[in-house]
Amino acid sequence: AGRRLPPGATIESEEAVRMSLQFFAAHQEADGRWDASRFEAGREEQVLGEDRGGAGGNADTAITGLVLLSLLGHGETHLEGEYRESVQHGLEFLIRSQGSDGNLFGEAEPFARMYAHGIATIALAEATAMSGDPRLQQALAAALAYTRSAQDPVTGGWRYRPFDSGDMSQFGWQIMALEAGEQAGIPIPESTLLGARRFLESCSSGVAGGRCSYRPREQPSATMTAEGLACRYFLDHHRDAPRVREALETILAGDPEDAPNRPNLYFLYYAALGLQQHGGPEWERWNVLLQRRLQEMQIREGETAGSWSSETRWGGYGGRLYSTAIATLCLEMPYRYLPLRRLDESIAPTGVATGPTSAPDAWRTRR
Repeated sequence: AGRRLPPGATIESEEAVRMSLQFFAAHQEADGRWDASRFEAGREEQVLGEDRGGAGGNADTAITGLVLLSLLGHGETHLEGEYRESVQHGLEFLIRSQGSDGNLFGEAEPFARMYAHGIATIALAEATAMSGDPRLQQALAAALAYTRSAQDPVTGGWRYRPFDSGDMSQFGWQIMALEAGEQAGIPIPESTLLGARRFLESCSSGVAGGRCSYRPREQPSATMTAEGLACRYFLDHHRDAPRVREALETILAGDPEDAPNRPNLYFLYYAALGLQQHGGPEWERWNVLLQRRLQEMQIREGETAGSWSSETRWGGYGGRLYSTAIATLCLEMPYRYLPLRRLDESIAPTGVATGPTSAPDAWRTRR
């Protein structure tokens, strides 16, 4: 009651978000995590012909990070909001899962580890930026140090293990982690930025250099182009009009693997993120169509009401919680990522806290 409708959202899209957040709150584990394997994660479908060993079934820090980002994206923090306790306990789980070297990948399989670390780091960084709670800074600083240390010093990229030569899919999550960390007060070293820009350039192709491939010298794709465009905005790198136009044309033409009966939510998420950063009529039209599509796909009745099916392009690995979190983040996109600026209270879904005024005296699970 009394809540203003955020710009770019509709009554229907906000109702879909409300239902998804209720689903998340109802299925949080006692230790604060969201259990990937409990909701169909780790199903090996050999997407793109590669056997990943059912990666995702143990990636609870990744899934917990995605759910936390969905809650944070709606203005919830561990200090205030309807789901304050859910956010607090989720953050406690991430901090408790942190390795001595700062990694946040927990028990994730090798193919999922850097994804899990990157996603969990983004969640920790956004919680820090939104709440201003200094007690999160130590864990966040260690996580970002691990991210920086894992960057390949030659190519500037990230992949499955520290110093791997890199791929664009992995790259996007690490760039968002670094950007979110900067919003939380931890600057990105210039050497890290130079390497990242070098890797982005190595994956760029097309007439104007606006298209992107999974790895250097491979064929570009709509999904990687969308991720690359988002990274261009975050890195403020080569955003000249011809490059951006070529990227937009590629994204708006769609992904051949994004089928009506088996959507590629990964593509839809990065397409929404890249287009939202760009703004303008392209974003506005895309947002309207995406909201309509996601609302039609959401389950409305039964035990899984509020969720989205795991029968998606990458859903076998991440399961129902992955699909639901990615769809929710897409619906929150109009207000979740204001272009390269921190969440502004005047147009956010709810006010955000400015300090640890209502948090418990200590994190019960801090190391």
